[in-house]
Amino acid sequence: MVKKTIFILAGLAILYSGFLSRGFAQDAQSIWTIEVAGASGLKNTDWGPNGKSDPFVEVYVYPGGKKAGKTSVKNNTLNPVWNYEIKTSYPLGQKPIAFAFVIWDKDDLRDRFLGVARLDTPVPGVEYSLNLHRRMRLAQPEIPGTFSMPGTLRVKITKAAPLVKVPDITGKTDAEAKNILRSAGLEPGPGSVIVANKNKAGKVFSQRPLAG
Repeated sequence: MVKKTIFILAGLAILYSGFLSRGFAQDAQSIWTIEVAGASGLKNTDWGPNGKSDPFVEVYVYPGGKKAGKTSVKNNTLNPVWNYEIKTSYPLGQKPIAFAFVIWDKDDLRDRFLGVARLDTPVPGVEYSLNLHRRMRLAQPEIPGTFSMPGTLRVKITKAAPLVKVPDITGKTDAEAKNILRSAGLEPGPGSVIVANKNKAGKVFSQRPLAG
């Protein structure tokens, strides 16, 4: 467990120092979905003729090195299938520029390291097959390298629409409500009226981002 902690801290420091020089990429606040599909050809760290690794994946997001989550453990397999989704959000003005995937073999005494892969500036919706490496700084998807490890990892990153705060339009006329929504960058859809009592009505619109 101590070696695992040291490895993670060292890897995070290396990646984060490199990312600072590149700067933050700009985008509106949004939700990112990290799909860990599966892996193949992983190293076998268990003893015995029938024993195999029990792999799981930890996911880190940069800049910041935040741990986004981890998959479940798949027992006794070198070709695990997770199809596991992890969601993470970024504050206004930032977006993730890289993802690190650390694969471990679950063990009662101490988890064993199976490899790490890094994905830089992914194209949303594209599934990537990443080579595994011993060291974080050499985890380039397209270069196996001297410190490569057995196995590949399949992942996909998708991004949801930006999170937009909808302004309060309670009690406004149709024209006033539409002007408020457009000022906030929203395009008002078909409207309807909900009557709360005899003296007050709240107007409800379906909102969507303005085109372009």
